[in-house]
Amino acid sequence: MFVKLSNITRKIIFFILLVVMIVCGMIGLNVFSVFADSRGTADLYDFEGVAGSPDAGKDLYNATNTFSYYDGGNNANRSHVYYNTSVSGKILENTVSTGAPMITVLTHGLGGDASTWSNNNNGNFAYDPDSLIIQLKELLPNANVYWAKMDKATQFKLIDLEDEHNFDGEKYIIDETLQSIKNNNGHHIIVFEATVNARNGYNYQVYEEFNYMLSKIVYDVKYLNGGVLPKINLIGHSRGGITNLMYALDHPEMVASMFSIGTPLFGSDTANTEIGKAIGGDGNGLMDIIDSTIYTSYYNRWKTDYSRLYSNINVHALGGYSDTDFIFNEIISMPDGSIENLPSDAALRAIQVAIKVVPAYISANFMNSVSAAAWAM
Repeated sequence: MFVKLSNITRKIIFFILLVVMIVCGMIGLNVFSVFADSRGTADLYDFEGVAGSPDAGKDLYNATNTFSYYDGGNNANRSHVYYNTSVSGKILENTVSTGAPMITVLTHGLGGDASTWSNNNNGNFAYDPDSLIIQLKELLPNANVYWAKMDKATQFKLIDLEDEHNFDGEKYIIDETLQSIKNNNGHHIIVFEATVNARNGYNYQVYEEFNYMLSKIVYDVKYLNGGVLPKINLIGHSRGGITNLMYALDHPEMVASMFSIGTPLFGSDTANTEIGKAIGGDGNGLMDIIDSTIYTSYYNRWKTDYSRLYSNINVHALGGYSDTDFIFNEIISMPDGSIENLPSDAALRAIQVAIKVVPAYISANFMNSVSAAAWAM
């Protein structure tokens, strides 16, 4: 039902619109973009892939690997094996590019998110000129940079980080999303972010999301690449290196390189302490990290088939360590009661200083004594 407006009302509305257009023009704004930017979440589509891209399951996973998919695996130790990487599992019609890698994926660790790769800018996923994302972009100026944010195990949104609508001047936001990969003109850099549940969940929970996300994108790149599968670089921080390893174990002919930064490939002594559990969260993810049955299962697969499957993957494991400042700062920032029988924050700060000062004092006085003794001889 439409309401008929009087001539006076129409004139008033026209005058208001005219004033708005003049003001916007004076300050350099496009009035139509102002109204367009107030569209809310209408353009937030889930990633679907190019026409014909399978939703999930065997059709998707068989199309994006050189080994056949099966949903088997050893559920008892939660180290799922999803692909038949034996000789009989080979998919002969799927070929992999022999050129340079076309995709690089950044994978966060336990409890992390995309902000890991922008140096945790106040907890926001934000632009940082010193971040690995920007460093990679400078090396590959024609690269496309995407944020793959999972909504659930088989659903995610792909955000173009070079689209000005997805940046508010301080941090990346989700204002427009892509439904498919539009072109294959440059390298594709993907920042993966798991769901909240998977971030602290079992290793396989993160891998399920990661494998789905990357398989959907690989399908598009393969389609745009004339049916040839792309080579992939994987970069992982902490537990993210394990997620990448699980993908490499299942997709050996597609992974060109794998960089692990501070990844607990053989468990973590720190995580196995009460303080470590308080810092990392005493959840399923941490339990998987310190479970020798889990991490040795990955190692045994790698070792057993290294010559046949994995020797061509360029692997770099970069170690990390936790200094006393990190440990003390993490403990002090915890809510009261997280760890029993701890002294007050003030006492902890005093201990933190003492750990630094006392050894230095002893060392200095020891050297002075040695010097004095040497002169007396």
